[in-house]
Amino acid sequence: MQAKLLRLLEAREYNRVGGSGTLPFHARVVAATNADLDQRVREGRFREDLLYRLDVIRVEIPPLRTRREDIVPLARQFLAGAAPMVARGIRGFDSRAERALEEADWRGNARELRNRVERAAALADGPWIGVDDIFGAAAFTGTCPNGCVPTLAEAVTEAEWRAVTVALAAASGEVEVAAGILGIGRSTLFEKIRKLGLR
Repeated sequence: MQAKLLRLLEAREYNRVGGSGTLPFHARVVAATNADLDQRVREGRFREDLLYRLDVIRVEIPPLRTRREDIVPLARQFLAGAAPMVARGIRGFDSRAERALEEADWRGNARELRNRVERAAALADGPWIGVDDIFGAAAFTGTCPNGCVPTLAEAVTEAEWRAVTVALAAASGEVEVAAGILGIGRSTLFEKIRKLGLR
């Protein structure tokens, strides 16, 4: 895959799958990683020529926990994207929730923040999201409380939880519609809702 990507960036053309002839490639590529690519080049796990081709402008973004002032604005932005999905009239975070957001560790950085905000938007009862909506019951965080890697069962449960809550939100709580979105039967979805402790 690295060789193919390098060819695309160098030649600025590609062949469409199933098509004939070469097509021009006119796009700007923005690549992101949490891996140390310089180290991977030294280890022989990443092509040096591809790194030079991608590394035209490098932007180092420090972990979210080191820039606390960005957390609440980011959370508000994620909420603005999630609130229309649930269409529940959510107005924002209460003051305690905003303080808790700023104080959290966010080992998963912006991705973890986004997941928590979207989950809270799907589950919040009122117009203001509180601390319990974001962090309540320490349920399905994707990591164990001590920060270790989750078990396979925990990871599967989290994936199911996320898929079910998003489908229910998209279906405005209509179980039959949500089941169709998920590609499962209505009774199967009812059982998952019960097992996951969803309202």
